[in-house]
Amino acid sequence: MSRQAFKMFKTFKTQPTTQRVCLLNVLNIEALTELENHRPQGVGEARWREALKDGRRFVETWGSQAADLGWIANDLFGLHPIAPLARYDAMGLLWLLHGRPVVSLTATEATIQSSSGATLSFQRAVA
Repeated sequence: MSRQAFKMFKTFKTQPTTQRVCLLNVLNIEALTELENHRPQGVGEARWREALKDGRRFVETWGSQAADLGWIANDLFGLHPIAPLARYDAMGLLWLLHGRPVVSLTATEATIQSSSGATLSFQRAVA
């Protein structure tokens, strides 16, 4: 997280809604940039590249809406620190896409469409 983003984050709850949405969007874009610059330990090259492609597509298509709905970087890009690709409970949405598109997004759920047309639901943990 950049210093400027961190300073903004410290006063997050006191900011007007539009500023909070902009900050979440910035933080999500920064998380994608961080992922582009550093492959997570325990993630193979091919899997990392697939996640980057999925992450870019998601941010381009859904980034603003995700921020507006309160999705944070960990909801999208998170991985378990010890078992990154084994702990689905700690995995962010983009790691589960595998090239499949998100077709709807709410504050608590993303719907992923498979190549057969079936849909999968990703439930975001909301505190």
